[in-house]
Amino acid sequence: MPDIPSALVGFATRLDLEARLAPFAHTAGGAGAMFQRSIWTTCPGFRFSWVYPVSRSTETDFTVHFTECNGRWGGTSTPMHLVDRVVLGPRPPYRAQEVVSPKLVGESFEDLAAALGDRLFDHRTRHGRYLLYNVGPLQRFGKLAVIALGSTQAEADEALQYDLPVRLG
Repeated sequence: MPDIPSALVGFATRLDLEARLAPFAHTAGGAGAMFQRSIWTTCPGFRFSWVYPVSRSTETDFTVHFTECNGRWGGTSTPMHLVDRVVLGPRPPYRAQEVVSPKLVGESFEDLAAALGDRLFDHRTRHGRYLLYNVGPLQRFGKLAVIALGSTQAEADEALQYDLPVRLG
């Protein structure tokens, strides 16, 4: 057998695996569309993930197993639907991320709101840049999740990258 660079073997193996997954993906897509249509009216934003463990007996021999479909609200669904419920009109550009800082351990929600001032979104006036959620671990672990709203995606990204850390100390 000729000496084949390992990168090419890996590429060929990946193509073989993709070819073996194609029928599963087609079936999963059809089943997902059916479930999505039937659930969407009662639970908008519900998402599905499909589990396909792959076993390998040799470097190039794979067996693909379909085991389950999980319906869930995911890490993207929660902030997306929070923005949709709080902001009137079309969804603005936003970025969501978890914030973990030892400096926030022991802080209360009120402390955080005071630090953000008028940048904290106010549902009464519909003004502000930041939405806070998953604040339960704030006092004990210095952890929360934040959504930054912007008029552009770059503005929302910059708010979390530059403005928020300054405001939180």
